[in-house]
Amino acid sequence: MNMKLSRRDRVIILIVAVAVIIGVGIFTFLKPKYGEVQASEDRLAAKESEKAALEAKIATLDDLKLTLKKNVEAVEKVQEQFISEKEVNETQKISQYVMSMLEPSGITINSVTLSDLGATRISEYMYNKNALAYPMKINGDIAHKLPDEVYYAYEGNYPLPGPDAVIAGTVVTVDYNCGLDSKELFDAIQIIADHEKTVYLNTCSSQTEESVKEGKENAEDIQGQLVMTIYEVYPMDPADLDAASN
Repeated sequence: MNMKLSRRDRVIILIVAVAVIIGVGIFTFLKPKYGEVQASEDRLAAKESEKAALEAKIATLDDLKLTLKKNVEAVEKVQEQFISEKEVNETQKISQYVMSMLEPSGITINSVTLSDLGATRISEYMYNKNALAYPMKINGDIAHKLPDEVYYAYEGNYPLPGPDAVIAGTVVTVDYNCGLDSKELFDAIQIIADHEKTVYLNTCSSQTEESVKEGKENAEDIQGQLVMTIYEVYPMDPADLDAASN
């Protein structure tokens, strides 16, 4: 049988063949490539989102540094009440610090013994609720020279103490000798009381001692112990913050 295709049939067959080739090409090559392009665009969008978030964080870094610096500066006055643990440990031992502190009193320091104080709760200063106050005192205090505690006692309006702080320190025991008049001892006690840092005298003991002194037999002086607690903190320094951020 002789089948001869017409011109029309050949054109239709050619069109179908081209369509099949195009379809095969689309599914074989173009569609995977389109998927890859779409995935790349998604990854690019995610990276751009991460970049925007990072830039937002960077933009707030200066504000965070400023806030942190203000917080550090806010505790500087509190830190001033404590002995700097950084200073004591790096420049001199606590025993040397105590000996230097008590030197003006004139007592003879025989030994200084240190022991660690475990974590201790320190309550914020509580106002004296037994302070006396009278109406005439209050009325006559035009310039407000009376201590605030007087007003607190009179009005019954005492500020609430803040929360306890947990801090460790060092117990220092000083073995000393001084003259019979105890002047040097009183001066030492006064030095501790007037000390601007957190140095607290816990106990003071004394007794007379018979000794041979300056060629005089049975001469007496006083010996005893001063036991005190020193609280130290490692200070926060705004300068360290600046150095760390540069």
